[in-house]
Amino acid sequence: MGETPQSRKAREGSTNMRQSIRIALNWHGISRQPQAWILFSILGVATGVMTSMAFADPPAAESDHPKTSRHDMPTDAKVACLAALNAANRAINLDPAAAWGDFLLGMREAPPEVKGHAEAIKSLNKAAELAGQLPEKDSRKIKSIIERLRRLDAACVAIGKAGGATGSTEDAALLDAATNLAEYLDDSNARLAESARLWQAVCYWRAGKSDRALVILRPIVSAPFDPRIGLVSRLFRCRVLAETGLNSAALAQCTRIAENANRWFENQDEDTRQGATNTIRLVQIDIYKAWIKQRRDAGDAQGADAAAALFEAFMKKAPESTAPRLRLIECIGGMPSMNGLTEASPESKPTTTPAEGDSD
Repeated sequence: MGETPQSRKAREGSTNMRQSIRIALNWHGISRQPQAWILFSILGVATGVMTSMAFADPPAAESDHPKTSRHDMPTDAKVACLAALNAANRAINLDPAAAWGDFLLGMREAPPEVKGHAEAIKSLNKAAELAGQLPEKDSRKIKSIIERLRRLDAACVAIGKAGGATGSTEDAALLDAATNLAEYLDDSNARLAESARLWQAVCYWRAGKSDRALVILRPIVSAPFDPRIGLVSRLFRCRVLAETGLNSAALAQCTRIAENANRWFENQDEDTRQGATNTIRLVQIDIYKAWIKQRRDAGDAQGADAAAALFEAFMKKAPESTAPRLRLIECIGGMPSMNGLTEASPESKPTTTPAEGDSD
């Protein structure tokens, strides 16, 4: 085997070092003493080792050979677990979101049903089982996501089963679901907390406790942490106000929301901003129409005429728009990515600075 450049440099350096030591010993006149040869041998070995080290290839940088912990390596159990979790998240959180938003804003009569609900629950159970086979860090994250989805699902099922006239049913399942969502109201993930407030309020509303729903959804004008969910929450509150007979207050709050919506959606594209504006307008139209009907059904012709005059003036200022209304894209905001369990930004501050003097 041929000599490498590094070993040749080491051999030559060692030879030069030994010659330097021999000259130094001769200079001091001790090279012929017996102890000198012992000293020379020791120094020769030492210099050979040091020289070899000096001319050896430097160790590879850690970045050239990254170390991967076995806990960071994807496993069959983790892949299967995330696949099951993703399927459940899509069925419970993502796919029905637009229909739920329409229901909360009065644009559909009945709550949506989760398609493949039984399969979604099976996927959650499978994810929970597989999570027990994973390292503690991953297992804890996955179980946290599973619990969020279970609580959302319980709320949606209870809301859907309430039946009857809106806000007329005292349902233990609704109150249990509202209680279980309370844990997230002060969560450091502000988007999650905002979502929990919305669904807790909806549970109370369907259970006939509109007063509690109105308190939970305050304030109205502060910038939301999640613009879509925040807008739906604020407009839903206006609807609840109108249902309790406070139509003027509901419309006044809609006006305040409209005045601030562009600020809330300033980082969104033009279609989204226009969609938000049109959604507010559609809710206002529904409240006006319901107000007029309430007055007429109550035999208050004068009140109905007054409401109709206000509605006509509103329509002149807010002509029909061709922009599509804004739709929810998820029921719970702030969920981690299911691809690698990357936690979504917890958002410690709202999308924009809250308005001055925000109060109801």
